[in-house]
Amino acid sequence: MKLPELPFGRFGVGFILCACVLTWAQPTQLEGELSFASDGFAATIGKAKAGIQVPVTPTLKLGADLEFLYTQQDYLFGILPVYERAVSGLFDIDWSLFRNHIQFDIRAGADVVQNWKTHPHLDAEIRAKVPLPPYWLLKNLRISPRTWYYPHVPFATAINNRVTSYGYEGEISGALGGKSAFAINYRHNVLEPESSKIDTSAIDTSIIRYPYPSSVSPTFTLPVNRLQNFYAYIYYRVLKPLYLGYAFSYITSAIDRNMVTSLRHLRNTSHEGTVYKIERAPFPYPTFKNLRSHMFTIAYRTSLTDLLTWTTNASIPLYSNQDIRYIDKYTNASGYPQAIHLDYPFYAQENTAPLTFKSKILWKFSPRTHLTFHYDYFGFPYEEWAYFTADSYSLHTAQLSIKQLL
Repeated sequence: MKLPELPFGRFGVGFILCACVLTWAQPTQLEGELSFASDGFAATIGKAKAGIQVPVTPTLKLGADLEFLYTQQDYLFGILPVYERAVSGLFDIDWSLFRNHIQFDIRAGADVVQNWKTHPHLDAEIRAKVPLPPYWLLKNLRISPRTWYYPHVPFATAINNRVTSYGYEGEISGALGGKSAFAINYRHNVLEPESSKIDTSAIDTSIIRYPYPSSVSPTFTLPVNRLQNFYAYIYYRVLKPLYLGYAFSYITSAIDRNMVTSLRHLRNTSHEGTVYKIERAPFPYPTFKNLRSHMFTIAYRTSLTDLLTWTTNASIPLYSNQDIRYIDKYTNASGYPQAIHLDYPFYAQENTAPLTFKSKILWKFSPRTHLTFHYDYFGFPYEEWAYFTADSYSLHTAQLSIKQLL
């Protein structure tokens, strides 16, 4: 399948010109980044980034980034293969005030999504350090509000349906004494499609509709959705490199996007007739409904050598529950299951929170060259405690980045 060409020229020329202007100042930092994510099942996400950053003054840094995104969704339960690409050209401003007590980080530019028009891109964050008396137990208190506008969401089916993401986020973090650290975060994300109807070109409608009567076909609307995410954690340093802690998170969405995507023929019998298996998937992006999680957290940070450091952390669910929409697993040609409707009631399912693991290795190859490798694991069970089984979903992300100081 030949993909349409993207206008790399306008971003490429602009990036080169910006790089030439910025390199007049010294020292200049060049950045490169490659990442690859896959669930080993149907979804693949690849990213490439090249950037440059120059300190103009002791408190002001200017930069430019060129980013490329490739994402694909293979055939899955009636969802047809989807391939999408996007290019982002961004300028970066990093400005510190009041002896680094307040920092502004603004990234603004434009995105070009294949078969779509150019859209603005914005990501702005303020990091404020609150001065406290030195004798207080609470130390290093920081407040970090953030807002963004992204013209695309990094899922092939979401890009295919022209879903835009914008919202705000706030975090408060700090330390308690010399051995504990905490953070409280709230995020409000709005996902707004260009059209209120699902792009059915990505769905095999002949499969999903048959054998349902035309009067009760599945819902293909795609309204504006609001996702909310809250989490809080506290760590305690047990040993110098080892931290243990507790975390709580709450994730929900106004509209559940888990929908029936296909009917798979199973068997024909004299008393049942033609029997179909009902299959469902998150479309065009994943959502959770009232997911509450209590987790045990562990972090390990150590210097393997003077040039090599290793950081890893994991969140292990202790107890969780979330609202799952009940959908029948089977149907036949004469009986239509009402569970296919998106307004069908939910039931609470326990112990289905994600298991996460993150690891980072930093190699200071030389005083001017730093190499970083990230690995992230996200595992989500469909059934209670069904981790690392056929009844689970897992996403693996590997990222390699390099920073070179000229």
